[in-house]
Order: sequence, then C-alpha cells, then structure tokens
Amino acid sequence: MTAEGGAAPAPQSSSNPPSADPAWAHGTVVDMARRKVQCKYCNRVLSGGVWRLKQHLAGIKGEVAPCSRVSAEVRIQFCQYMKEKETSKANISRRNQKIREELSAPPRRSVDLSRGRQTIDLDDDEEEQFCRASQASRRSFAEEDYLRRTGHHLGQGSGHGSSGQGSSSAGMSTNIPEVPVDILRDGDPRVGPLDPFLTRRREKQPSISAAFKNLKICKEKIGRATSRWFFFNNIPANAAKGPYYESMIETISEVGKGVEGPTSYEIYNKYLDMEVEDMKAYVSTFERIWDEYGCTLMCDGWTDITRRSMINFLIYCKAGTVFWKSVDASGKVKNADYLFQLMDNMVEEIGEKRIVHVVTDNTTAFKLASQKLMDKREHLYWVPCSAHCINLMLEDISKDPMVENVVNNARFVTTFIYNHNNILDIMRTHTHGRELRRPAPTRFASQYIALDSINGQRSNLIRMVASEEWENYMSRHAPTRVREKGKKVTDIIQSKPF
Repeated sequence: MTAEGGAAPAPQSSSNPPSADPAWAHGTVVDMARRKVQCKYCNRVLSGGVWRLKQHLAGIKGEVAPCSRVSAEVRIQFCQYMKEKETSKANISRRNQKIREELSAPPRRSVDLSRGRQTIDLDDDEEEQFCRASQASRRSFAEEDYLRRTGHHLGQGSGHGSSGQGSSSAGMSTNIPEVPVDILRDGDPRVGPLDPFLTRRREKQPSISAAFKNLKICKEKIGRATSRWFFFNNIPANAAKGPYYESMIETISEVGKGVEGPTSYEIYNKYLDMEVEDMKAYVSTFERIWDEYGCTLMCDGWTDITRRSMINFLIYCKAGTVFWKSVDASGKVKNADYLFQLMDNMVEEIGEKRIVHVVTDNTTAFKLASQKLMDKREHLYWVPCSAHCINLMLEDISKDPMVENVVNNARFVTTFIYNHNNILDIMRTHTHGRELRRPAPTRFASQYIALDSINGQRSNLIRMVASEEWENYMSRHAPTRVREKGKKVTDIIQSKPF
C-alpha cells in the first residue's frame, strides 16, 4: 500500500550481491538505487557502487578514504586488480583513439581511370575544377530527368509559346524549377556522367613491417630524449630499473602533447607533500597489524656525510619494516639517561601496547637505557643487534697477532696499488678489470671481505709483480720512495704465507 502524497518508499538494503564481482565478498549492498555499499571490515558506507569499494579496499586515495582494517593480503590483491583494470582501459582507449584518428582523417580525392587501371592524385586547383564539372554534370542530369518525368522534350515549348511570350527554350527555363546541387554522397541516386571518374581513394592499410618500423622509430625517439636527460643530469642508468620509470613513460604518452612538465618548485613542494601524504596512508595500513600482533622498535645510530650524529627509529612487523623518525643528537650527550628518555618517548608516540620488543646496539649506553626501559615497562624485552654483535666479535678476533699481521699486510697492498695510477692500471690489466675490495675503517667484517677479495685474485697479483710492466715501471719510472714500497709489496705477494 503506497503512502499518501506520492512519497517515495525508503531505500531497502540487501545482502545479496548483484553480480559475481569478487569485491562483493568484502562488502554488502546498502542502497542499490543510490549505489551505496558497506565495507565488511570498517563498516564504512561508500557512495559510487562496487568501483568505490575496490578503491577503498586497495587503499587508493583521491576519491575515497582507504580502509584501515583490511588485511594486507586483500589490499595487495585489489591493488593488482585495479592496476590490471587501468592497464586494460588504457589499451582500449589507445586503440579507440587510433581508430577515431583513422576514421576522421580527410580522404584524398583522386581520379580513378578504371579501364586504364591508373590513379592520378589531384592538387587543389584540379580538384576544384573536377568539383565544378561534377556539379554541372549532376545539374544537367537533373534537368533531363525532370523533363523526362514531366513529358517535356527539348525543342518544345512549355505550352505557352503560342501566346508569343518567348521561345520554347525560354519557356522551358522559366517552368523548370531550379534543381539544388550539393555534394555527392555515397548511395546518392543522382549520379552524373562524370561521377564514375570522381571517386574516393581509400587509404591503404599499413603492413605489419611498416607498423613495426614506425614503432621502432618512436621508441628510438623516446630513448634518445630520456637518455639525453639522464646524461645531462648525471643520473645512473640503473635508475631506469626503478618501479616508477615505466609508469612515468606511460603517463606521459597517455596525456599527450601540450602539457608542461612540473617545475623544480612543484616537485619539492606540491608533489613531495602529496607523496608524503600517500606514504602516511600506506604506513597507516600497518597499524592494524601492530594492534593485532605487536611490533619491534629498532634503534640505529650513525653519522652522516656532514658529521651529524643521527639516531634512526624503525618499526618492524610481519608485514615489513617502516621508517618512523630520525633524531639529530649532534648537540646531545648520548648517555644512558638521554637514550632512555628518547626511547621512552618513541614508545609513547607509537603506542605502549603495540611495542613488545626493542632492538639497539650493544654499546654500554644503549644497554643501560634498554634496562631502564624494561624496568619501567615490564611487558617489553630488549635484545642487542645481531649484526653489531658479530662486528664486535670480528673486532676481537682481529686483535690476535697473527690475524692482525695478515690484515695489515692486505691493507698495505691495497693502499699502495690504489694510491698510484700506473700501478692500478697494471693491476686492472692482470685482473681483467676486476677491483680489490678495501676494508672500511669502522666495520671489521669488511676486513675479512677484503681478504677474501685478495685471495680470489691471488694468482693474478702474483703474475702482476712478476710481469715486465711491473719491473719496467719500478726500475725506470718509479721514485725511490715508491720503489721501496713496491719492493715490500712484491715480497708480501711472493711470500709463501700469501
């Protein structure tokens, strides 16, 4: 029974999916008439139908807020689904655009002499002449057709010639209505005698080889332009292997001509802020995992190229590792009290119930700070960094006199070779362009990596110090100081322990 006044009935919700779309397994229909759906994870009601639900589950910002409770597996599944859909739409759009361009291209006029099997292209003046001839031909044909249908014949008056009002031809001209002449269209029955000679010549479909040749030319043009930009800005070519290089090329090709690229100000302000917001939205998707399974707070101290002392905080969970914050501690005394206060603030900021595990360096200050943190928050436990522990173990091993002597000899050989260009060129000749790894000053593991590198080139180094190029440079061109160090390097490489 309908309500009085013709009021529309209230929208009814339905739990039955209207189609077999995979997104309906993660949402329900609230109002099909208004295209409102509800997410099963966060219970948010979305407007826009199943497409908005997919964007909501995939975490695509811009038109709908991302779901904060969907699992990482479902989010990745719908991200891949949306990407495949966008790629398919782009391909269809490009194909349709190509078809529209081919159909909208102006046809070329030509004279087709079918009997002689010869086609002659027309310029503008000749085409205008043939158009006038075609119109005159159609006009003459129309007049003759009118006379034939009305019973008039050439040489007869119109029935009024006996009254002395003009000749028969004059009477015919005044009584025959003016026939409109327009452009000849396909299927038009009014065809004049010259029309068989005025035909449209269809464009020839390009062959596969021509299409591939055109594609090769376009790719080479894009390659030259992008490579020039790489070379001019001194950007490594490996940057083309990045995840966003191909998407950049595809986006530029989809947009087409007439669009200016972003300025440096826009990149470092507008678009950088947009990327930061996207990254914050991505990090927010991990919060559900932190709430459910907990996470690990990792603390790492290091010194940058400007000699600033930085302390980085990272969060690790089963979905991956996320950078959280970096603190500049250059003007601070990094004792146990300062580090404890810093880590305690990080736990408060992230959430005390989320942090269950803390990982730091194995230095004395961090150990004391971590112990204070465990005393304050009993549910936390601390473990030292495994990589730092291994580095300290290797440091203790390198203090052994025998190991220390081997490491010092290896460091002396590599330093001597890389400090002299001529000797370095001789080494590269005998090692076939391969380099020797040199130990880093603060990482003791690198010393053993350098030893392994020298051991791999052992036979090549022995041939190098016994070669004619080495003897010639040391005896004739090397200064006395270099000659003395070169003799020591030769003795080390040719020794039996080496």
